[in-house]
Amino acid sequence: MHLSPAASLQSAFPAPDRLTLPSFAVPDSFATPLEEIDTPDKLPRYLLLGERDDASFEPAPSGFSINYTWSAFGQGPVCRVEVADNRLDIIELWDGETVFHSFFAGKTLTEGLTYHFGATLANRDARRNSAEHDVATARLDPREPFFRQWFARELGINWQLPVPGIRLAVEQPAGILRALVLPSIPGDSRVLTDLVRQYQQRPGAWVVDGLDDRLRHGTFSRRRADVRWRRLDSDDEFEVEATECRVFVGAWRAVVELAQFLHEQGWPLIGDRLNAFACFPYNLVQPYRTQQGRLDDERSLTVDYPPLLPPQVGLGVTEGFVPESLGDLTPYRAGGPEEGQQVLRQAIDRAFPVHGGPTLFAMANPRAPTIWLQRPAAAEQVTVPVLCVLLDGKSLWNIAQIVHDASGKRLKLGHQVTAGEQSFFIAPNLPDETFCHDPEGFHYLLPDVVKRLETELEASWVVEDFVMSGVQQGKELSSCASAGPRQEGW
Repeated sequence: MHLSPAASLQSAFPAPDRLTLPSFAVPDSFATPLEEIDTPDKLPRYLLLGERDDASFEPAPSGFSINYTWSAFGQGPVCRVEVADNRLDIIELWDGETVFHSFFAGKTLTEGLTYHFGATLANRDARRNSAEHDVATARLDPREPFFRQWFARELGINWQLPVPGIRLAVEQPAGILRALVLPSIPGDSRVLTDLVRQYQQRPGAWVVDGLDDRLRHGTFSRRRADVRWRRLDSDDEFEVEATECRVFVGAWRAVVELAQFLHEQGWPLIGDRLNAFACFPYNLVQPYRTQQGRLDDERSLTVDYPPLLPPQVGLGVTEGFVPESLGDLTPYRAGGPEEGQQVLRQAIDRAFPVHGGPTLFAMANPRAPTIWLQRPAAAEQVTVPVLCVLLDGKSLWNIAQIVHDASGKRLKLGHQVTAGEQSFFIAPNLPDETFCHDPEGFHYLLPDVVKRLETELEASWVVEDFVMSGVQQGKELSSCASAGPRQEGW
């Protein structure tokens, strides 16, 4: 049967009840059997924060050892790999001190690195198994305060430190991911594009071996955004500035080197109004606030950004892929039989008239949210996407079960709505639960859901925008205006 564009997408949100050590994408250079590695050139050139030091390679009867270095920030290794009897030890170092050390058995480098990438780094950086089970950092990585000070001293911009709390899963063989955000005047891109091309062509530019040109350096994207700012020492209202935000997401070392390169080439990281900054990619899944300058500085601002990244790009790869940008969401907002879609839209209009008041939905479970939904009457109202599925004689339980399971159990709240002779099921996006403050992120929850709705039930569905307010366990549920469509490249 013909599937809708949304049902044909790859979901960016794998179900949370997956294996403890998730799969991750690896380049071909990681797949060489350990017993065949007898020269350094059979190892990847870059690993974590380091570049391969061929002179340090030492073969052994049952393995080898090698160092990876970052000469710009230290004389010794930043990573050491030791292999003996198919056991791989990976040791991350900084200033001669061990930061992380883990080991795992395997016949290839990919297998041997499974624990370090799947558990050590993920727990350290951004691990989240489900919406209920969060893992916070046990201690602050000593490299974090170093780069916070270095970015402020050398570049004049902020490096965001990690904070305990909600974190999202990182599954990326380049290791620790970071984001570099460059706010600029809309349309001012030619010079920056040329600079990025020069950066990518440098012999020492950080790359992930084996990935195509679109991904090997990291992901470059840009989004239009209305950015709010005001002086730190002022109680005035926030001013709004139309801005084009260039966002680079890549390995930690790549972000540092790209920022340094742009600074050396004269690109103004400290702009006329808004400064560049570096942060964790998952910080950009939701609204982001940064402070720049000192209290007595003219550029001492509190700056609020809307969500700049859908989660799948902000968090690296999912099951080995980085999905393309959706851009215009219109093709992904409906599916199933067209005649059913028409009936469903009429039922939505009847149940939620455009100029009608808010409709309350509440559940007896004290842990469940209490929400109000209404159709937006003005374009400037902030909305959230809501999945609506036409019942039309189909089992409410079957639909609810598909939505619950196929979305990774993240879309937990569902209700039946009756409009005249028609009934439909609704599942609203709760940004605080799903982390999809950006509507594009919500649409990456849906592929597995709507595929099953279309193939198993032949059900019609649409995604409609609603104004939502709500409370969950005493906390007000939040929603916000998102940035414009994301475009690849700078």
